[in-house]
Amino acid sequence: MYTPYIPKEHIKYDILPNSKKNNWEVVSYDSDMLDKLQKYHCKISYPYHPVSLESLYKEIDDCIIQYPKLKNLLLKYKKDLIIRNNKLNWGIVKYIGKSNQNFTNNHYYYVPMFEKNGTIVVDGIIDDEEFTSYIGWSEDTNISTIDIKRGFIANEDIKMVIPRDFEIIIDPYKVLSK
Repeated sequence: MYTPYIPKEHIKYDILPNSKKNNWEVVSYDSDMLDKLQKYHCKISYPYHPVSLESLYKEIDDCIIQYPKLKNLLLKYKKDLIIRNNKLNWGIVKYIGKSNQNFTNNHYYYVPMFEKNGTIVVDGIIDDEEFTSYIGWSEDTNISTIDIKRGFIANEDIKMVIPRDFEIIIDPYKVLSK
């Protein structure tokens, strides 16, 4: 039986209850990089409910053997997955709004975030489906990347304020409360 990777510091929040119940991992991934691999006919699967992070990395290693011409791209994808999925760097929010199809009142949710090339990337939020993150908090709020030195990276104004239905619990990069 597999238990999803949850740092001991986060256990007290009863985070990822469905993943724990169903023995699967939750993964943040670069969909553009995966799409590119698949366009080259690499038979790598979407990381929805993998048995473990290790099994996902093994699948990539197996693809390197099967598709040696894609080795560099596959290694880049694997490195990106490792960086993205360090949950010690992820934020945690508590949903205090009315339960709906995406969020349950008084449940805690991960906000995948990581540093990449001097930029803090906020990769959305893990909702009640618990298999990957979604870009937005709600229909009217969108979060993208923040460059530590230059500010926002986007073609539009982005509000870095958590919607009123979420309470910030952990914000390791101090970007959710801006």
